[in-house]
Amino acid sequence: QWYTQQFFSPLLCDGPSVQTHDADFWVLDKGQRRRLRVFVYPLARIFNADLLNRLQLGGWTSGSECDYGLTACTEARWNSLFSVYRQFATEVLVLLKFLAAPEGVLTEDPSEADLFVVPYLAKTDCAESGNAGRDPCWGKCRCSTAVKYLFESLPHYSWRTRARHLFLATGDIKDLPVEIQGQPLVLSLGASFCGGHIVVPSPNLDPDLQPNGKLEQKEALGRAPARHVFAYWFGSNDKKWRRAVVGQLLQYQQLQGTEKVVVHDIGSNYEARDIWQTTADSPQMVLEEMMRSIFCPVVQGDVPHQKRLFDAVLTGCIPVVVAFPSHVQGLVSWWLPQGPPAERMVATLAGLVEPDSASKGIMGIVYAFALGLRRYRRLQAYTAECEVVSRLERFYFVLWG
Repeated sequence: QWYTQQFFSPLLCDGPSVQTHDADFWVLDKGQRRRLRVFVYPLARIFNADLLNRLQLGGWTSGSECDYGLTACTEARWNSLFSVYRQFATEVLVLLKFLAAPEGVLTEDPSEADLFVVPYLAKTDCAESGNAGRDPCWGKCRCSTAVKYLFESLPHYSWRTRARHLFLATGDIKDLPVEIQGQPLVLSLGASFCGGHIVVPSPNLDPDLQPNGKLEQKEALGRAPARHVFAYWFGSNDKKWRRAVVGQLLQYQQLQGTEKVVVHDIGSNYEARDIWQTTADSPQMVLEEMMRSIFCPVVQGDVPHQKRLFDAVLTGCIPVVVAFPSHVQGLVSWWLPQGPPAERMVATLAGLVEPDSASKGIMGIVYAFALGLRRYRRLQAYTAECEVVSRLERFYFVLWG
């Protein structure tokens, strides 16, 4: 509880707000199974609580009723940049997970530690930027206020122990402080470039999508929403391949007798702090529409991690990505031509991806990855995968037939 108050008060004072899995804290040591031993640095509040409190103040000022990843909450409307920042809050959740570890995991003796956790919220520092998040600087996070004092506060950090120091920096790797990018053990949103780099997804902060949440309960009772939207797009439209895909959706939308397509572009005026110029009224509306959609394009963004990929998976909407040739021969990138392969950008990719072979030839580059297929197959509205494939083929026949 002391750690929670030190790192999170007054936003959180009564202990971690998350649950943990006991199995996550066991290791094999010389063939014997034992508890992982973790030393959490008792860092000053300038590295965590002060950043959180200032960023949260900016969120409240803009009208948000939600916090920065401490509890599950869906915003009732878009709230300037704070609604953008919440996708970077995984570092908060991971730190809370360590603080909620079972008895016997945390140690105050560094000589016992298998792992040193550094409770510096690196991406939060980038977002807060010394001005409550009103004017962040992207790109190597040159406006971060706390990182310059960090390493003098880590007395157990050395060339011998640096590979066991875990740094929490859940933005995309290119937009983190260079001091953090160079560490051998980093938690980020990707893409990964070394063996000690751990890629995690953006956080799922929506109550309806939590385990045993409203969506799973409805599915269990056979009352899941009907998937009456064939293709759904929500996002900015400022990249070459985004414009191409969204343009095709809009062209298809104008034809008579076609499947329903929903497109919400996002425009922005950063100088006026008018960030959310869109017909999608709220985050809640976006989730509800994705729950009623079959395919959700996830196309060429500014960053590799693509929060909408995971939103699509959790809502049961099948993501559609563009398979660019990667700089790694024989692999594809979901981000950029000649970009990092998907295997370095998505956590546990091998367990998620289930390609739909019937759609591989479409356009030669567009793949429907059925990441949500397990959930999708349980829906009553569509009992056969072939029906979805035939509707997809009709869609492309109308466009290019």
